[in-house]
Amino acid sequence: MVRLGMLSRAGARAPWFPLGGLACAAIAAVFGACSSDGAGAGGGGEAEGADAAADAPSYPPLPPYVPDETPLPADYSIYDHGKDCYDRFLVEVPSFDCDGPDASRVKVEVNGAEVTTTEPASCDKPSLVGTDFACVPGARLTKLETVNKYGHTIATVILCRRSTPSAIDSGKYDNIAILQSDLQNAESCWFQIRKPTSYVARGVPSPYAPGRVKGDAADKKAVATWESPVTLTTDDSECYRCHDSQVWLGTPWIGVKNQVPSTSGKTHAIPRTVAPPTFLGKAYRRWNLAASRPKQVRIDAAAYDAANPLSAADAQAIRGGTMAPSDACTQCHSLGKSSLATAGQGTCNHFVRWWTTGKPSGYSGSVLGSKVSPFGHQFPRDAWMPPALPAAATSDASYQAFYRRAFEAVDRCCTDPSRAGCAR
Repeated sequence: MVRLGMLSRAGARAPWFPLGGLACAAIAAVFGACSSDGAGAGGGGEAEGADAAADAPSYPPLPPYVPDETPLPADYSIYDHGKDCYDRFLVEVPSFDCDGPDASRVKVEVNGAEVTTTEPASCDKPSLVGTDFACVPGARLTKLETVNKYGHTIATVILCRRSTPSAIDSGKYDNIAILQSDLQNAESCWFQIRKPTSYVARGVPSPYAPGRVKGDAADKKAVATWESPVTLTTDDSECYRCHDSQVWLGTPWIGVKNQVPSTSGKTHAIPRTVAPPTFLGKAYRRWNLAASRPKQVRIDAAAYDAANPLSAADAQAIRGGTMAPSDACTQCHSLGKSSLATAGQGTCNHFVRWWTTGKPSGYSGSVLGSKVSPFGHQFPRDAWMPPALPAAATSDASYQAFYRRAFEAVDRCCTDPSRAGCAR
């Protein structure tokens, strides 16, 4: 049984913003309140009395989002997409350096020790975007959060990756992904840069900035830097094919515990939202259609168990706390099943099959089969979820036994999300 996280097609061009995936007791591709990095989005202490509420700022309501249904212009470019996003968020993606003062470094470790000068053949916690990026040292992460005039927090996460080793501070990154999202309603925008391995990602221009004129010098620089939004919605690397459960994905590779703080002392937890995403921008509007929406699996234990009766022994084990219930994996997370995902893409279509049903054809060429080190494959390091393992899970065998019912439920519901008890 495999318990490590999300895969991508081996050797494939990196999809948009694939941070990775989750596994085990919460085999999902979305953070929730049970994340190992802390509380869910919007967490924090309660307001201290009526005075705190009275002092809270007053914001105007956010108008409903109305997609632009007019035909896509032939010259639709990164300028248009960036403006679509800015007009909704009122927060721009700024010009940036991948290795700027707030950029934390994501560690690559072998046997628990960081490697910075060479690319190891395998590593303890690889990036699961693909084998080319899995164990290359030097990836950087920056997160910005800005409250707009509507009181909504807009998160802008910049992930800079390398497919080829270079000096740790060389500034060279050939695959840069940005996800910008409203943490209150999951409205989201996607941006990506794909460059030769010699590309130095400093002074990266913003895709759009207020006051910019389409076709001016700044816009020409942006067009030459950023992937066209039309490309990103037509080349089979569409973001939603992997991000089918929710917007944000995360693994131990990108977790706070695996980050070296930036020169300003920052690390960056991946945000957590649970609302179904709305994709902004005219080029992305078809992603919002019902036909494009992945089915969401969140198991209702009572309904599932009624349709798939427990044995007396399993029922007693669950009551006694020696076996996880049917919904253990989706108490904190959801699983997505997209009809549009192809081989190597999607949570139910692909990822959970590798996590819970052994080693299917192609395993040896996958990230899990070829890039996770023997040290990383050892229990409990291979059990990425839950953040705190139950007392009953003390070995691979006991871990598998404890979550057997939950894994069976995931397999059934991912095969057919319309089954009784597969949604709540």
